[in-house]
Amino acid sequence: MAGPATTARHEKCCRVTDRLVRGFWNRLRAAGAAYPPGHDRLTDLETDIAGIGSLNSGFMEMDSILLVDDELEVLSAWRLILESAGFHVICAHNGARALQLLETHLPTLVITDWHMPAMSGGELCRQIKSSRRLNGVPLVIHSSIEEPGADEALWSAFLRKPCQVDVVVETVRRLCAERQQSLRARLRIAS
Repeated sequence: MAGPATTARHEKCCRVTDRLVRGFWNRLRAAGAAYPPGHDRLTDLETDIAGIGSLNSGFMEMDSILLVDDELEVLSAWRLILESAGFHVICAHNGARALQLLETHLPTLVITDWHMPAMSGGELCRQIKSSRRLNGVPLVIHSSIEEPGADEALWSAFLRKPCQVDVVVETVRRLCAERQQSLRARLRIAS
């Protein structure tokens, strides 16, 4: 059970994240980016996957990030941030959807929230690490909770919300570079 201090920190995180997301949406609207009425924004965020094809060619493609969060505004804001930093971003609204996407796509990195419906971020990390095909993919937890201690071997980094944009981007760049080096090393060994 969360105590009053934990609840207060969580509420503060939510307020800061809300301001961050509102700021991005306001800048988008000011730039003329309006979402057409009647569209399902969450589905549209995932629709671009169909035309991309498999990302299984490793370092031959742009670094791809699977971003998993059940809050649409947070998902959209971080997608914009990461795309503007030069990454290809695929989005999922929960862990179960992320696993579906991982059946056909191999991202360079996965960033996930912890508390989500259908499948938590912790369970998503366990599923990825138990897969022979996916267990080398770096995992980043991006959540407002305290870092869970029992499963810390499952992820490469834990970033507590709210987190500075430059910290997230630098962490993603570092982990993607490490992943690419690992893939290149394995390719050299295999040849």
